[in-house]
Amino acid sequence: MKTIKIILSLGMVILSVTSAIAQTFHYAGDKKFPIEIIPNIKVILCEDTIKTPIQLEKGDSLIKQLNLDNSIAVIYREGENSRTCEKYSHKNAGNICVYPAYMDPVAGMCVPTGYIETVVKNLSDTIMLNDICREYDCVIKSRPQFDPACTTLRMIPRPGRNPIILSNTLQEDGRIDTCPMFWLPNILQISYDPETTKQWSLYNPNSSIDISVSSAWNYATGRNIKIGVIDSGFDIEQEDLKQRIYDSYDADNKKSPCTKIGEHGTRCAGIAAATRNNDKGIAGVAPDATLLLASISTGDNMNTKILADAFNWCRKKGADVISCSIGLRYSSYVERAIKAAVDSGRNGRGCIIVAAAGNIGSIDTTKTILYPAADPLVIAVGNINKDGLISRSSRYGKNMWVVAPGTNIMSPIPGNKYNDDASGTSLSCPHVAGVAALILQRNPYLSWQQVRKLIADTAVKLPPLSEDEPWNEYYGYGLVNAYNAVTNTPRSTKF
Repeated sequence: MKTIKIILSLGMVILSVTSAIAQTFHYAGDKKFPIEIIPNIKVILCEDTIKTPIQLEKGDSLIKQLNLDNSIAVIYREGENSRTCEKYSHKNAGNICVYPAYMDPVAGMCVPTGYIETVVKNLSDTIMLNDICREYDCVIKSRPQFDPACTTLRMIPRPGRNPIILSNTLQEDGRIDTCPMFWLPNILQISYDPETTKQWSLYNPNSSIDISVSSAWNYATGRNIKIGVIDSGFDIEQEDLKQRIYDSYDADNKKSPCTKIGEHGTRCAGIAAATRNNDKGIAGVAPDATLLLASISTGDNMNTKILADAFNWCRKKGADVISCSIGLRYSSYVERAIKAAVDSGRNGRGCIIVAAAGNIGSIDTTKTILYPAADPLVIAVGNINKDGLISRSSRYGKNMWVVAPGTNIMSPIPGNKYNDDASGTSLSCPHVAGVAALILQRNPYLSWQQVRKLIADTAVKLPPLSEDEPWNEYYGYGLVNAYNAVTNTPRSTKF
């Protein structure tokens, strides 16, 4: 009896090792391609006839639920001490299985669906597929109308099954010419950074109210573009920022690097250009852009001459885009610095300057857009919530250009921490600055006026905007849309 137990144990070990090896690659034709398991991302696959809804454990976070043909896939991120996988991997769980998501070096993040393409070597072999389905617990799902050699199989989900292992095993069986796995590429939509599932501004799974940046990244990520951020201080050692920082400056003391640490500035810099896919925090709108960070004292201690110096420092350091989430009434010094940036920045093509419209406070109830957003050379940005409605605290007026997400925005704060506790036009502004950086990567020869017009022309018309009313003082030209902007960016010097 003891010998039998030892043999069974060895068998289980061999099976586990074989399964682990099988999960490190997938076939495309007769060629193997490497894949890696994404830590803590799991897929629950079940029949669509399941009577009890899938329930995640406390601490798990739902990424997406997909209603496939005859099955349901629930993609989630495991929380600490989660038992969801254990619960649905139990042999009595029914027609259900749990397996990981994968990283493919070509396709990116991928989720296998349990559907497998097969091509028989001879048309007479199509009958043999019935035997294969019985052997491997699959069903024939469909065949293309004009190619009878092709057949799609669907894996029956059962505890312990993994579509990758099944697909690889079928390929190695030898009776079928090819059987690559059906993938759902880039199902996470953003990146595998742990907090990106909470970045509704980049991808909102419950509605279309987001800036559509995940699809825009197929065209541009901000590479070789510099974004200047002017704010009250930054954590230049923050894990999502330090790789992106080209230079930093304390405008009050005229020294580099910046030593003034501030939560507000750290948030704004991260929204614009936090590093993507570094397995830390969030992803910025332009995750491959570099940052020029200029800190100044704000509030009662703000000196408009120093704010002007910060603009000039960004321009002289080669900023392509300047993001400013600071508001004041007016300053001739700042006006001159802005004009110098659009006249001579970027070798005469002009820096793209983006500024927060400002917030209506409990004491200051004035609704007019603050300066520098009120400057006609600047892109003024208002704040919307995840329902697409303008925030009650967002200022508005005749210079409003576009709106962007600014309510409960997940962003970095000093000390390598992250939360979504902050709201305001300050957080809307760097979203638009990031989109401007994506546009300039696609075509760095555009003038500042062309970029500004492109952002307006490709914005989504949120109600009450329409083709009959393309602009109003609350929403400007609409919600900034990264995908529309980059795909409509002309690939020449002509606009």
